[in-house]
Amino acid sequence: MAADAPLRCPSCRRAHTIDPDRTTAARCARCDCELEPLVRIRSAAGALTRQACDALARNDPAGAARLAAESWALMPAGPTAACGLLAAVAGGDLHATSRWRQRLSG
Repeated sequence: MAADAPLRCPSCRRAHTIDPDRTTAARCARCDCELEPLVRIRSAAGALTRQACDALARNDPAGAARLAAESWALMPAGPTAACGLLAAVAGGDLHATSRWRQRLSG
């Protein structure tokens, strides 16, 4: 999930675009559910995906694969699947390549 993609309220499923420069906690406009934990999870997943891409750039496909898997477990997203796929190909892991391709294609 991209950093600017809408988050869905876990209670009422309303989509929200969260301003990263907000000064108050993120809350659902419909049901007032607190969204801040989702914002933090998305941020952590994004950081792990960036670290996975950095690991690929350092020619560390095993590290990239581990970081991509951690990010995917937090919040599945296309960029994470793409990085995981590249890590699997670079590492020669055919089973992981197939799994990441399925995740990337939806």
